[in-house]
Formats: sequence, structure tokens, C-alpha cells
Amino acid sequence: MPKSFEPDSKILLVDDHDGHSEQELGQSIGYSVLRPMEELGAVIDGEELLEMQREVENVFIHDNVYKYMALLSSASREHELLDLGLSPRGTLALGKMARAYAYLQGRSYVSPKDVKMALRDVGAHRVRTSQKARMSGKRSVDVLEEVLARVRAPRMGEA
Repeated sequence: MPKSFEPDSKILLVDDHDGHSEQELGQSIGYSVLRPMEELGAVIDGEELLEMQREVENVFIHDNVYKYMALLSSASREHELLDLGLSPRGTLALGKMARAYAYLQGRSYVSPKDVKMALRDVGAHRVRTSQKARMSGKRSVDVLEEVLARVRAPRMGEA
């Protein structure tokens, strides 16, 4: 028995069903097969979701924050450990996600902190690390952290 096995764990591995459902097989040996997706219900309705999306679109992004997003995108395309940086479409997604972060924080404007948070999520799968980065064990989010460190974020209230 592997060391990580815990006798009280509720793991059921089924190789051959013999015409029985997993539920029946699990119950026959005293385990229950949970189906959490079947238990889920709607949290909001479609109209509420559309209203929230409209509200997110109205979150304000200052020109300096737009410039910051453009500089981050450009820096990602120039970074030596990225073969592929953030594209213009990725920059648009960055703005949308930054708006969503601000909205979830109850603000009507995007801060540089929202952009930083969004870059980690939006950029991680939109950039491609170089072989050198992969050989040194750097992941895309590690390189994006370097990008964030290289580009000065605007201070709120700067003109």
C-alpha cells in the first residue's frame, strides 16, 4: 500500500462496470459517489448577469492606466524570456479583466493594482516562454512578474 494512502479516504476506482452504475457500485461497498454538479442551482438569472456585464463595461479606465497596460504589453513582447508576448487582443482582454476586478471591489474605476492582478490571470496563457526560460524553470507567470517589476505603474491622481 502506498504511504500516501489513507484507509478512511473515500476513493473508488472502477475498472469494469458489469452493467452497474458507479453509484450502485459505490453503495455496494459502502461508499457514495458524489455528483456535486447535479446539486448546483442558479446563483443569479440571465438578466442579472447581463446587467452586471453592462456595469463592468461602464467601469472607468483613465488614460494613464490605458498607457500602463500598453507599456506592459510592449514590455512582454520585448522580454528576453518570452518568445511570444501579450498581443493587442490580449491587451484588450487585460482591460476587460481589470474592469471586472475593479467592479468586484466595488469601484467605478480601474487602478493599476487591478491591472497587475489581471495581467497574471490574462497573460499567463497568452504568452509563450522561451526555451531559456523553461530550462531555468521559469513559468509564464514568473516572467510576467518580471515585466510588472520593469514597468512603473502610474500613481493614482497623476496627470
